[in-house]
Amino acid sequence: MKPFTKPALSLPDQISLLQSRGLEISDPSRATRYLQFIGYYRLMAYARPYQVLADEEHTFLEGTTFDDLLDLYVFDRKLRLHTMDAIERLEVALRTVINNHMSLKYSQFWIMEKSLFLGSYKHDQLLRDLEKGTKNGSHPFCEAYYRKYDSPSLPPSWMVAEVLSLGQWSIIYANLAHTADQKAVANTFKVPYSTLKSWLRSLSTLRNICAHHGLVWNRKITFPPSLASHFQAPSPNHYYARAIVTWQLMGAITSHSSWLNTLKALLLTCPRPISEMGFPAGWQLLRGW
Repeated sequence: MKPFTKPALSLPDQISLLQSRGLEISDPSRATRYLQFIGYYRLMAYARPYQVLADEEHTFLEGTTFDDLLDLYVFDRKLRLHTMDAIERLEVALRTVINNHMSLKYSQFWIMEKSLFLGSYKHDQLLRDLEKGTKNGSHPFCEAYYRKYDSPSLPPSWMVAEVLSLGQWSIIYANLAHTADQKAVANTFKVPYSTLKSWLRSLSTLRNICAHHGLVWNRKITFPPSLASHFQAPSPNHYYARAIVTWQLMGAITSHSSWLNTLKALLLTCPRPISEMGFPAGWQLLRGW
């Protein structure tokens, strides 16, 4: 171990450093503007495939230009936004389906019933999170509930649903005490309940990466989704496996989605081989697409 001693560099020094490593920059002023608002460290995440492997000096491959890095950055941004467009719809659909089923079967305050969850689930923590989230002034409907009612201690499930993230809903679904409830929800999405648990955990991880503007393109993502063999996902930790999950779930909630066609068009603009994202050759012809 050793202390970190690298100093912060001015924009001109950043340009000089890139050029010293072999990056071709035809318009330093233009490159400086991009570095000013994107950031050197963030842009360098897209430099790895254009650099000599295992070179501690991070030398660029001959002929690599600043636009090579920028084009990959722009592609990843578009991919991230397109992915979030679908996940937003899936997140709303999931909490709506769970709430509809559980509220009608048990009560509008089902989420407060500890008996409806596995014994290992931290239900008390959930209630504390819900109380904090519903009383922080961010949700007008919850505020109106507290002004008008003094019991129960939390608003009905369709109000508290707005407070919880996809990750929290994923955990709630996985910890429902009765398999019959999990199956009822999963049937709406046309997948086995054990598969849906895996898919939701996988998508919630991807959602968090996208929401925090993280790199998606060639990233190895934790919690790979459980996929049937016919999907042929050779790299389950990469984006392709999540694209399968996204498209399958989108198909369950709408029959008129243009999400896949937009994804196909977007992939044609990728400046790198899409195999680096886990896409197998001829993927569009495989079952499930």
